[in-house]
Amino acid sequence: ADITDAPDTHALLEADTLYLCYFECRGRLYALTVSQAAGDIQLHDLDTNLSSIMRTWEHTSLQLARSQTAAQKRVQSRLSSLWRSLIAPLESRLRPYQRLLVSPYRGLHLIPFAALFDPERSQYLVENWTLQIVPNLMVLSSCRVQSSVTRPPLLIGYAGQLGEAGYLP
Repeated sequence: ADITDAPDTHALLEADTLYLCYFECRGRLYALTVSQAAGDIQLHDLDTNLSSIMRTWEHTSLQLARSQTAAQKRVQSRLSSLWRSLIAPLESRLRPYQRLLVSPYRGLHLIPFAALFDPERSQYLVENWTLQIVPNLMVLSSCRVQSSVTRPPLLIGYAGQLGEAGYLP
């Protein structure tokens, strides 16, 4: 299901779901949003670039390694900065939906979208929406086709060795 094939794209989505796809073009970061409604595709200019977002994330991830209270406040401040860049410009578009199907672009896959912090509401993204992260719609489509095929599950386990800690009889 390619995004250019809108009927297939819309059919993959449920009524409460909004597909959110990030991409960069000519040095600018954009988000494309698609709902289940036919023809409902919107392009959003995020007025930033991927390298700026990635710098913010690199500083944030370094702060996450520290456990000091001051570091935690800086992490939340940077998560708010990422919110303002990646979510705030789309917020009115996102609000009517309960679930977001997010397809990050390149390094954006490293960003924990669920942890992005809305400074105005003092809430994390995951507190407002159910999130599902997918590489692209082709993968989602493939997963849905495979999940509809009924086969017995393959279960593999290892009980360990008799006498070892954690041995399962």
